[in-house]
Amino acid sequence: MYSDNGTNFFGANKELGEIYKLHDTPEFKDSIASFALSKRIIWHFNLSLFPHFGGLEAAVKSFRDHLKRVLKDLTLTYKQINTLLIEIEGILNSQSLCSLSADTNDPLVITPAHLLVGRLITFLPETNLVSVSSNRLAIYKFITKMRQDFWNKWHKEYLNELQTRQKWIKSSSNIKAGTVVILMEDNPVSARWPLGIVTEVFPGNDGVARVASVRTAIGVYKRNITRLCPLLTD
Repeated sequence: MYSDNGTNFFGANKELGEIYKLHDTPEFKDSIASFALSKRIIWHFNLSLFPHFGGLEAAVKSFRDHLKRVLKDLTLTYKQINTLLIEIEGILNSQSLCSLSADTNDPLVITPAHLLVGRLITFLPETNLVSVSSNRLAIYKFITKMRQDFWNKWHKEYLNELQTRQKWIKSSSNIKAGTVVILMEDNPVSARWPLGIVTEVFPGNDGVARVASVRTAIGVYKRNITRLCPLLTD
């Protein structure tokens, strides 16, 4: 490896030398061998075609795929891509993980943002720019449009995944009265997850509930069960 005479490079060279010396000592080799034998490391593989088993890895892959679809062949400046990624980070950290309260007046949920900054992440009210041609927009609105495009694609996949996850975690997929749910809307605002409390379910002739009455902050609505995503309870 060749470099200039920067002090950081001298420091890196020194650190590497110390690591090499440590690696060659019998004590180091014995400690690594003892650790590996005591832990008995076993490799587990997820089932094929079951991406929701992958946890964080599946989430990263989903983010990467949707970002590629949004950017396509666009070339952005550093500030533009930095702004877009920070806004997308806010979207990813706004997702509802589980419910903390089933209060019919104000259901509470925990999100990654609560763990990072202690509160919900919200975006200012804005015009929907998804259907507007990119060449008609100024830079700021162009970045906003790309973020909205990402949100529209990603949040639908996340909600579908949330419904699938319930089938694996709970023995019954039926939504019951008192369940905290996210309502699947066609054009929701970025990072906004409409919450509601199921107050009543309406089973069909076969006993399977297909319609539910949901109380939200703005009223009570009847929704198809397939348009509701139940959250895990704390």
